[in-house]
Amino acid sequence: MIVTFTGINETSSELIDDISDSSAVAIDKLKLLADEKPTILFYDLENNSIEKSTLDSLRMTTAKEFIFDGGNFETNILLSQLKVLRLISHLAVQLKEIEPNAKRRAWLSELAEQYENYYQRTKMRFSLNN
Repeated sequence: MIVTFTGINETSSELIDDISDSSAVAIDKLKLLADEKPTILFYDLENNSIEKSTLDSLRMTTAKEFIFDGGNFETNILLSQLKVLRLISHLAVQLKEIEPNAKRRAWLSELAEQYENYYQRTKMRFSLNN
C-alpha cells in the first residue's frame, strides 16, 4: 500500500517513511531468520477466523478515525505510531528473553533498540505538534 502525506510536517513525514522502510526490512530479515533452527512457521489467518475479523475491524476503525476525525491528521498518525512502536519494542524485548536461537536473539535486541529509538523520536514529534 502506498500512502502519500500532504499537509504534514516534512520531518514527521520523513520519520513515518523511515519507520515504514525499516518495518519492510525487518519483515524480510525475520523471514530469513525463520529458517534458522528451531524453525519458525508462518501461516495466513483464515478468512472466517475471529483473529482476521478482529484485525480487519481494527484497520477499518483506525482508517475511519484518520479520514473522518475533524482533528489533526499529523497528530493522529503520530499517536498511532506511538502505540505500535512501543508494542513492537516491548514484544521484541520479551521474545528475546525466550528465543533459543542466538542469531534471532541478537536481531530481536537490535529491533527493540531501533523501535524504541523510533518511539522516542515520534514522541518528540508528537510533543512538538501539540
